[in-house]
Amino acid sequence: MSEIRPWLCLVARHRVRMGAGLVLALATLLSGLGLLALSGWFITATAVTAAAWAAGASASLNLYVPGGGIRFFALSRTLSRYLERLVQHDTVLRVLADIRVGLFQRLATTGDRLRRGVGSAAFLSRLIADVQTLDNLYLRLLAPPLVALAATLATVALVALFSVSIAGVMLAVLLPLLLVLTLGTALRVRHAGAAEADVAEGLREGVLEELEGMAELTAAGQLDVHRQRLLQKECRLRGLQYQRTSAVVDAQALTTLILQGLVVAVLLLGAEGWRSGQLSGPVMAMMPLVVMALVEGFMALPGGFSSWGATHAAAARLNGHRATQQAVTTRPQAGLASHPTLTWSHIAVDQGAPPVFRDFSLSLAPGERIAVTGASGAGKSTLAALAARTLEPVSGAVLADGQPVQSWPVEHWRTRLSVLTQSAHLFDASVAENLRLALPDATESQLWQVLEAVALAPTVAAMPLGLTTPVGERAGRLSGGEARRLALARTLLRPAPILILDEPFTGLDSATLARVWEGIQPWLEGRSLLLLIHELTDPVTVDRRLALVSDQPLNGSSAMTSEA
Repeated sequence: MSEIRPWLCLVARHRVRMGAGLVLALATLLSGLGLLALSGWFITATAVTAAAWAAGASASLNLYVPGGGIRFFALSRTLSRYLERLVQHDTVLRVLADIRVGLFQRLATTGDRLRRGVGSAAFLSRLIADVQTLDNLYLRLLAPPLVALAATLATVALVALFSVSIAGVMLAVLLPLLLVLTLGTALRVRHAGAAEADVAEGLREGVLEELEGMAELTAAGQLDVHRQRLLQKECRLRGLQYQRTSAVVDAQALTTLILQGLVVAVLLLGAEGWRSGQLSGPVMAMMPLVVMALVEGFMALPGGFSSWGATHAAAARLNGHRATQQAVTTRPQAGLASHPTLTWSHIAVDQGAPPVFRDFSLSLAPGERIAVTGASGAGKSTLAALAARTLEPVSGAVLADGQPVQSWPVEHWRTRLSVLTQSAHLFDASVAENLRLALPDATESQLWQVLEAVALAPTVAAMPLGLTTPVGERAGRLSGGEARRLALARTLLRPAPILILDEPFTGLDSATLARVWEGIQPWLEGRSLLLLIHELTDPVTVDRRLALVSDQPLNGSSAMTSEA
């Protein structure tokens, strides 16, 4: 239960709505129970009264009270079922909304660390599947057994009014059956449910890989081989689904057998009570019908608890995101300067062999410009990830004016940074909308100014809709260099004192690079700049340059040279 407990706490936030849903679900089941029991009693009582009249005996029966009761239970069952569906689904949607919002907040603060080793599409698919799986937690794992237990106790209490011995027999049968249908089913298919989720995830990832790599697989003659692997995963998935479905069918068959056997037993015991004069004929007929009314509450339990393994596995994966967020957030400290000194202090990052960094140190003072050069894999992008807190070092710390950046909430710290990543994403929206992600209230004049700085204003002005021109999916309507400059403009527009630019001039020829470097100088004024670039070329000038060597971890101070 340790994996489920955090999500139970999340459900508990809506305990009022959840309680109302449980009450309505119980009312629905009890209305059905009352309808069947009262109808059985009324039909039997009517038959007995008619038989007495036929025999010439004096007998009377109030038709209006039981008739009104039957109508009441029929209407209350319909109404409570409708209201229960509204409340239950509203509660589930609110819980899922809380889960999604919480996950998006954590993803925004943990970023690439959570999806390391997982493709973007697979990671997104897994998150969606896990969140959707958690709707089982309340709707299928919490509410149904609680309602079934309450209905069982209510039924036993009703029968106990007429016969304690028969009520005791019912309790001795129904409570163990309830345990078998819930815990028994969950334990039987727990591993199959968890494995089913993993196999389904692997199958989705394999299909995505085939669609994305269709040309390469066809050219290499491996398309049929890859499809055979997918078919094997599909067969494995079907086998696990069959195993889970078989467990549900077996549990439902057992439920039918036991409940019908209990109906017969209660009928025989009731007949014996009627023969001895302890029970009336209508009551004798009512008691087995009460047991039959419990079928509705019991039959839904195996299907719900067959998803226990998948729900547990989904909760465990999502708990990993929670743990990551908790691991990188400490108690906020006051006094974060508006323009702090950023320091990578004795950093060690182990992301391969050899490690990217070991005892690496670098300090970026307010207003200073530093260029970090090196080949791919040398660790340039790692410095940006450490500063943005999408990656945590194995040892050492990233400091702001001597204090660990974890001392502040991540959203507070990131107001001091504007980062251009190596693969900055442009959304399928207009030029203006992409730019205003950095500064939502930016005026058109500001947008044109920053576009002019990156030598993109003439291009945008020539577009049919100007600033409102859509850039297309993955900036498909722009060239590589234009897309890169638009991402650079967005980074510059963000009012942050520290700029980290990772390969900002990718796709630019030397003439365009010179115009862009000259144009962005007013936007760099007074800001700290960490420039991550393969090679420092004219006309780019900085205060200091740090060269990283990819085949061995370096201490930053020993690799640092100064430039005018």
